[in-house]
Amino acid sequence: IKASFVLTKFMDKIFISSRSIDEIDVQSIMTRLGGGGHVNIAGAQIQNRTIEEVRADLEETIDKMLEEGEIKL
Repeated sequence: IKASFVLTKFMDKIFISSRSIDEIDVQSIMTRLGGGGHVNIAGAQIQNRTIEEVRADLEETIDKMLEEGEIKL
């Protein structure tokens, strides 16, 4: 496992917490989702969306970044 993402719902927000080893820049992924952080530890807070919608957005973002070569596995 090179990266992990944990999605948690609290009230009207979905929190994403991400961790990685050096090869995966989770900050760039979280930035696209409106968050930020550091290369190996980053997060985002998203309001008024379901956890399923946020998970789909996260998966779509990762897939797009892989296709564009912005991140590599």
